[in-house]
Order: sequence, then structure tokens, then C-alpha cells
Amino acid sequence: MAYGEHTIETLIMGMLVIIIGLSLTPTVANAVAAATGGNVTGAAASVLPLVTLVWIIVVLVLGVGMIKVALSHK
Repeated sequence: MAYGEHTIETLIMGMLVIIIGLSLTPTVANAVAAATGGNVTGAAASVLPLVTLVWIIVVLVLGVGMIKVALSHK
């Protein structure tokens, strides 16, 4: 298979990664809130609130990267 034959599939998958990943963000935020309310001390207590932010950044970078690959033609 030549380069670029899967551009539509990659474009759709990138969009699905963004849509599904961002729709799961409230679930991640609820899990972080539940864990924060427990017995968390030290470094974990300061890093735990950043999990939701890291989740959003990873989902967007992965989705946009897949879309960029799909739209780049050589």
C-alpha cells in the first residue's frame, strides 16, 4: 500500500479520538475528585489535580496529530 491510502480512515479516527476522549473527560474528572477526597498526601496530592489537564492535552495532541498526518500529502 502506498503512502496516503488511509487518509480518510486516519482523519475519521483522529476526529473520533477527540470526540470520545473529550466526552470521557467528566469521568476522569470525577475519578480525580473522588481520589482527592481520600487519604492522599505528599507529592501525589499536588500531582493528582493535574491528571484531568494532562488527559485533555494528550487527547487533543493525539487527535490533532492523527488529523495532521491524514491531511499532509507528499
